[in-house]
Amino acid sequence: MSFHSFPSRRPVGERTLFARSLPVLGLATLCLASIGTASSQYSTRELTNSTLFAAPSQHGFGKPIATDGTWVAYSTGVSLWSQTVAGSKPKRIFASGELLPGSNIEATLIYPQVFVTDGTVVFLATNNKGESGLFGLYAVKANGSEPATRVFDSTQVANAYDWSGDMDPYAYAWPIQVSHGVAVIALQGVLYSANLNGTDVKTLWQTSPSGFKGCSSGGAYNQIFLVNSAYLPATNGTNYAFAGGSTLEFTGLYQGPLSVDNSCNGLINSQISNDFDPSQELKTLPGQPAKAGPFAFANTFQSIQIDGDYVYFGASVTNGVSSTEDYTGFFRIPLKGGSAEAIVTNISHIPGITGKDGAFDEVDLMGFAVSNGRFVFMAQDAVSPNPVMSFYMIEGTKFVKLFTSGSSVSNVCAGAPDAEYAAPGALDQVSLSASGLLAFGAEIRVATFPNQSGPCSYPQAYYIDQPVGYFLLDTTHPLIATETEISLSVAQPVVYGEKPSLRITVMPAEGARNPRDLVPTGTVSVYYTNPSYFGDQQPTINTANLDSDGKATIALGAQQNGTYSYVVAYGGDTNFSSSASAKLVFPLHVSAPTFSVTPGKYSTAQSVYITDSTPGSTIYFTTNGNTPTTRSPVFGSTPINVSQSETIKAIAVATGDAPSPVSVGTYKIVQ
Repeated sequence: MSFHSFPSRRPVGERTLFARSLPVLGLATLCLASIGTASSQYSTRELTNSTLFAAPSQHGFGKPIATDGTWVAYSTGVSLWSQTVAGSKPKRIFASGELLPGSNIEATLIYPQVFVTDGTVVFLATNNKGESGLFGLYAVKANGSEPATRVFDSTQVANAYDWSGDMDPYAYAWPIQVSHGVAVIALQGVLYSANLNGTDVKTLWQTSPSGFKGCSSGGAYNQIFLVNSAYLPATNGTNYAFAGGSTLEFTGLYQGPLSVDNSCNGLINSQISNDFDPSQELKTLPGQPAKAGPFAFANTFQSIQIDGDYVYFGASVTNGVSSTEDYTGFFRIPLKGGSAEAIVTNISHIPGITGKDGAFDEVDLMGFAVSNGRFVFMAQDAVSPNPVMSFYMIEGTKFVKLFTSGSSVSNVCAGAPDAEYAAPGALDQVSLSASGLLAFGAEIRVATFPNQSGPCSYPQAYYIDQPVGYFLLDTTHPLIATETEISLSVAQPVVYGEKPSLRITVMPAEGARNPRDLVPTGTVSVYYTNPSYFGDQQPTINTANLDSDGKATIALGAQQNGTYSYVVAYGGDTNFSSSASAKLVFPLHVSAPTFSVTPGKYSTAQSVYITDSTPGSTIYFTTNGNTPTTRSPVFGSTPINVSQSETIKAIAVATGDAPSPVSVGTYKIVQ
């Protein structure tokens, strides 16, 4: 498995990073009126989109989103927002410029790590003054009915600069978790807890010269050298868990009760064989094919979580599959201690994701969420030319695909349909409620162009991530698969200036179990590109509502020169899945030449001019009955003198278009 590491604002020691990448995905070019199958299998709908926010907020829009099953909350960097899962209008419940609770200092940054628990939104904020600044964890009612209050801030610790070193404005690292009225915080080797009302702030665990204070870490070697730090805190409101690491590549997973200070038990660790204590054997991860070096915990995406009677964690070991292949996965271990087991690894047979030659050695596991026994993870095929990110849910021994980048949601493709001009959405930072609601943000990657007069001038286009919106997926509501068919309203060839329409039909996919009286409803979007005419640009979008038969028609307007590529994205409804059609591609034809004199019978000689309406076209003609080619005479400004019966044939040719149909003019001169 390959890892795609993100830039870090501080060293992470020997910890291995799980991270995401932003792949490029394109739909294959297929024939006219071809059908694309559905790719979103569960009910998904839009909560809000970036266009509802002012430009400064759009820059921070698209960061992680949290939900408790009733409310969702998210930060745009300058404001904190909440709304109900039913889709109420977003409400701003805290903003930069307001005083940080418990101080007379104004907030300037609201971090993207946001939590929702029991109707309370918990967030990180600062005045952004570096190590000397004020950093804190705060809570506010999701409905905005009460002012925000302080939970815990940097004035309550001995070394306030610890906060600045651990706070991450990019949401790659999560030093905090919240559950049922309690927050746990890992800051530079010390683990704290606090009630969300600001009471009972205490130190749960801290390092000491002899090791992890208060922890049963299993051996003299660990006690002597395990002196670095705690990270990846987790809590279920009653217990806590965390990962601990040393400077000698030792890592361990620990848990303890929130009610007791400095009391925790080791669950699993990566003990190393060494000269100091030869009895300590190297521990391997469950299902690990080959012994290798010590394993490490994932350092992003809240990769340790407590749910029910288990602690879930992500971990990896270099060369754990072979001498050139790492072993990575998500695992769980009983909260009270016992044997760990693998949930999903990079050598799991995930449907639709394989490596080279059918091997399962290049699957990227990119984060997970677990709630009320439901486990959802994100994975990507890192080998194929057009890798796709998908959410999967585990049901027994099966991996159920929930949603795939490139699907359309609420009339917007979470992943543009044309890889040459845009890339798919990045689905990241999942948040899962106990009722099975999965909240996520989606982006598209669009082409932008360098500022030729600026410091970053490049000859080619590059890409930026453009937030689309926040969405809610119901993991308990599987959808009926759909297919989307598109065709042109006119016969081929389509010629310059003609005004065709797209005829669109959304229908249940072949084999779908669908009540006969149930027809897809909703909105379809038409994306098209024509680089020959429009230049290098992102797709243009037209929309239409489906009628009661699942059909829609969109007028395309006059066709200019070049080759057109169309694709339709269907947004779906509460019963039908989203889908995108295959491309409908056709080159535009030059319009057929016309004659100034209507062909027919005349008593005198005629002077015939040939014209064509396509700009820049060249007309070729013959008078001997042969079909004209580009080697035939070119018609200029001099008319053809028809003094006896003859047939004129003409074609028009323009750069970037298909040649016109042959125009035929037969003249009979009777004197």
